[in-house]
Amino acid sequence: MAAGTIENVVLNQIREIIQAPEMVAKTWRAANRGEKKFTEREISEALKILEPVWGELFPGEQSRLVQLLVARVEIKTNGIEILLRGEGLDSLVWELRDTEEVA
Repeated sequence: MAAGTIENVVLNQIREIIQAPEMVAKTWRAANRGEKKFTEREISEALKILEPVWGELFPGEQSRLVQLLVARVEIKTNGIEILLRGEGLDSLVWELRDTEEVA
């Protein structure tokens, strides 16, 4: 499998995963450990921002986000397995939180 194909599969899976209801709920719980509280809807909307913004990011920033979220990609005979970093989602929430506070 070509590297570009694997990269596209990984990016598509990340987009689907971070918008899945169970991932939104997990991210919401992580985000609400701090002083400022967010609703699940606010978290869901913040995660959805990544989709249209992704193409606007510099390649270095895209790479940083993928490294933040993905622990490992395993290529198997029957497909690809993507293992996410739980702490990466927490970090993403804190970054989104900082962005919200600046705006």
